[in-house]
Amino acid sequence: MKKLIFFSLTFLLIGTMGVKAQMKVRDKAKASVLNNMEFMNLQRLQPEYYHYWIWYKKIFGIKIPMPGLGLHDRYGKKDMRLAFQEAPTLAAISYNKDKTEEYHKEVDKVFMQETAKFADRAVDTQYLLTKEDRRDLIDEINRELVKYAMNKGDLMHIKALTDEVIRINANVEIIKDSHMGTAKKREAYLNFNKELQQVLSRCVKLNQLNNLIK
Repeated sequence: MKKLIFFSLTFLLIGTMGVKAQMKVRDKAKASVLNNMEFMNLQRLQPEYYHYWIWYKKIFGIKIPMPGLGLHDRYGKKDMRLAFQEAPTLAAISYNKDKTEEYHKEVDKVFMQETAKFADRAVDTQYLLTKEDRRDLIDEINRELVKYAMNKGDLMHIKALTDEVIRINANVEIIKDSHMGTAKKREAYLNFNKELQQVLSRCVKLNQLNNLIK
């Protein structure tokens, strides 16, 4: 009985030695692990099998890299071989740190000042408050000049008064774009309105004189 069992096991072992697998077996995860262990120069692993590796997953036929086993800090020993090469750079950074911080403070200060100036120009309330009066005065001046021209008034007078209105409008735009304070801007706008009022008075007087002559 024992001989029969011995011969049966022997023939079974000999028969399976010639049998080959139907397809090659390749563990991608294990291969990726071994490949990643080769470039771990700056981290000496203790133990070695705590390291990063990547495996791929097919999604709609596209290979997507997926993170594998991570490396904890306590399993790595930092390599200090590059410390001496980095020493000059670190020393220069430390030496210039105070100057750099002071420079950044100055830049921030200028930035805040320019932002405040821009906001002051963008929201010029005094310009908006006096704009309607100026527009009404200019409309009145235009009507008086048209009336004067229709009554065959002097073209030189019309040109002189028109140039005066253009000059006042240009000065208004200059004040609007300036960095003057709110009170000074208001005073300037009111003075320009007074000048427009004077131009309107001249137009009215010209029409009155022209009517008397005609």
